[in-house]
Amino acid sequence: MRKKACESPDRQRHKCKCKSYRGVPANLLTENRRFKVMQKEPSPAKSGSICEPTVSLSALKQISARLPWLVSEVTCPCWLAVTLGLLATALLVYGTGMASPQVEAMDVDQDVDSMDVDDPPLNSNSNDEGEQSLPFPVMAKASPDLCCKNGAKVFAIPHSGNMKTMRERLAKFSGDSDAWDRTIPRARRAHLNTRYGAVSKPTKTKKRSTKHAEEMFSRSPMATPITHLLPTETESGQSKQMACEREQLLSWAKKIVESHPYFPLAARKLAAEKALAKRMAGGDLALQENLKLTNAHIEELNHRLSHMSAGMASDCITISLTATPPSAPPLPSEHITAPNKQPVQPHPATSAAQISTSAATPSSALTCTIILGDGTELTFTEADVGSPPLTGFADNVAGLNRMWDDTTPNWGGTSVLEIKGHPIPIVYWKDVYMNYNRGSPWKPRQWHGMKSKWFNWKVVVHRYCQGTHTQFWDEFSHNGERLCFTKIVQQLSELRKDEDQATAEHARAEYAANFPSFFLYKKNWVSHIKTKPSDIAKTYRLLKGISGVESDGED
Repeated sequence: MRKKACESPDRQRHKCKCKSYRGVPANLLTENRRFKVMQKEPSPAKSGSICEPTVSLSALKQISARLPWLVSEVTCPCWLAVTLGLLATALLVYGTGMASPQVEAMDVDQDVDSMDVDDPPLNSNSNDEGEQSLPFPVMAKASPDLCCKNGAKVFAIPHSGNMKTMRERLAKFSGDSDAWDRTIPRARRAHLNTRYGAVSKPTKTKKRSTKHAEEMFSRSPMATPITHLLPTETESGQSKQMACEREQLLSWAKKIVESHPYFPLAARKLAAEKALAKRMAGGDLALQENLKLTNAHIEELNHRLSHMSAGMASDCITISLTATPPSAPPLPSEHITAPNKQPVQPHPATSAAQISTSAATPSSALTCTIILGDGTELTFTEADVGSPPLTGFADNVAGLNRMWDDTTPNWGGTSVLEIKGHPIPIVYWKDVYMNYNRGSPWKPRQWHGMKSKWFNWKVVVHRYCQGTHTQFWDEFSHNGERLCFTKIVQQLSELRKDEDQATAEHARAEYAANFPSFFLYKKNWVSHIKTKPSDIAKTYRLLKGISGVESDGED
């Protein structure tokens, strides 16, 4: 409660508008006013303390001293009754020493202008029965700034800045429904609760053809026939036409299958071998006629040669071709005959190889032909070529030289790759695995893994053939120990780069102004001048007809 100051006697007299009575002394009225003014404000009810007496002892003594005069002088019985009542009330209050809270006398206008508001109830833990604490914290009078900051902290909003900024943030947050949803505590096992939005993609409507196929083919043979899918007599003309076309297609397919039955690959190979053996055993009429005609020409040639060498006592060598089966024993390649005698028909080995390889090749398969060092033309298909042999020559450079080329005196007559019983020198492996038929190689993957190894062999053999065995190892040895194959390849690569650089400089100096005309290449139909030393050296060797080992593995 707010403590109010006592008002002056004049103002109190004016407010109370007291009526003056005739015969009442002024000093009594003054004492009465003093009694009213001397009332003290009781202590607050919250503290529970005992209020002090509001009437002093001196005032009671004055009233009791003037009581006889009042009884004798006062003529109005009403005033006497009022005086006695006041006296009794004062004695009662003074005797008990207890006083209830008194309300000060004040104007009605003043009460309206300044209303006293009680303090808010405290959220205290009371032990009295029937009293309970509020379920939320009671916030005392707080500033708006503090309320805005607390609200921003609760909703995880930035709470820095002035009052206007925080109010704008709170207003923006209150208008966002998604932000309010994020303040709801999430479930610990979210996958077991309701999810917002579609849980899975919507199922697409199946086509009529798909449904029809499922109804026709997804049933077991023991199930009841689907009567509504069976053809009926009330079919339309279009469905009858489709049925007729279906029957025609089925009959045509049946004829094709009967005329061209399918045979597995093994059965087809066996049938081809049998047909070849029968052809070689019985003989082909066209082949026999060609052989007879060839023999006639050879006989005529031998006859003329015999007349030319009549004066000489030498013999002539006759060569003839016959179609003999493969199982026949080999005949001698050369026979000495008399000048006018019928020559014996031998079977040369080289011609037999040509005939056998050509006849063994089916006409429909893609073929490749290479000419070996002895003049043999070897024709083969992709099926005749196996995978590249897994071999290496890291410790056997001399063995690599013996298998490299069959046109050199170093050829040893053996190779790790054989086709139809013929050893294939390593120098031909690129032609074997990169045979271009109809614009594409037939074994590109196998050659891709073999290309770098084959090129390294080529570089080493090229260097090995430039000197003797001793000179080669004298060059590629260190402190009396031979270098490994990898070190040899690295050194040869460095030497080749230096040689290409020197050749490129020599080509620029030799061709001078004509250099752009000879050293060109096209890319995306645009001509460019070559700049790499290896490319320039390669082109220069081609122009001059010089053989060499190119850096890209291509001759």
